[in-house]
Amino acid sequence: MKIIINADDFGFTKSVNEAVFTLAKKGTLTSTTVMVNMPYWEEVDKLLEYPNFGIGLHFNITQGKPILDASEISTIVNSETGEFYEFKELRKRSKQGKINVNDVYKELKAQILLLKQRVGDRLTHMDSHQGVHKYKPISNAFLSLGKENIVLGLRSPHHLFITDAIVPEVVGIKNIFKFGIKRYITELYYRKYNVAFRKYYVMPEGELLNINLKKVDTFEALEKLIALEKLYIEIPCHPATSITDLPKTKLTDKRLQEFEILKSESFKNSLNKFQLISFKDLKK
Repeated sequence: MKIIINADDFGFTKSVNEAVFTLAKKGTLTSTTVMVNMPYWEEVDKLLEYPNFGIGLHFNITQGKPILDASEISTIVNSETGEFYEFKELRKRSKQGKINVNDVYKELKAQILLLKQRVGDRLTHMDSHQGVHKYKPISNAFLSLGKENIVLGLRSPHHLFITDAIVPEVVGIKNIFKFGIKRYITELYYRKYNVAFRKYYVMPEGELLNINLKKVDTFEALEKLIALEKLYIEIPCHPATSITDLPKTKLTDKRLQEFEILKSESFKNSLNKFQLISFKDLKK
């Protein structure tokens, strides 16, 4: 089994960046994705000293101000604040048909080019803040960018789950009662986008997640899994060394827990049976 362990939100705060630096050096993190509209994103320069470490874009249109002038992308920016709409409002406006896909595309292109200018050929992949690339019309903007032959990796919207089995499980008809109808329908929806994205991006099989959806339990359960030879998966995470410089959200306290696990020797030892890779190691 080949595993990508990616830290989201690089650039968001000093404590997030410090966690990434520590874990990159430790060897329990294989890549990070950068929020180029956040105050500390330019510290990504420090990661260039790790030649095998993957650097990607954490496309963000739900927090902070855009890279482009707000007037150029007016349907995704709150005119009163000059900042992006928060996630719930963005989803609401998307469902109401109030988001112009071209506005999303222009900001996506601006963010990826800005990061490319900073790190050059070290740019390996993309994902999105709060997973917005799984939803229309943001997904359509990603597909439009992919058609331009920008050879990059992309986070799969599809999931593989750690259950009581010794191999990750994919939700399907045979185990629908284990996961439930809602999860089955959700994964069918994600699978559709998985197929569409694969036409233009390199992707792992999916995101590995514990059946209870807790990231900490995902990391702790790795030890019991059999390392399947041909399986490529990603485990996204959100570590931070402190929460004092972070806004209070449902994720805040979990960041410290994830950092403590990822920096532990026991976790590093649990990875020995797997091959750690980054998106540059994937082939289309």
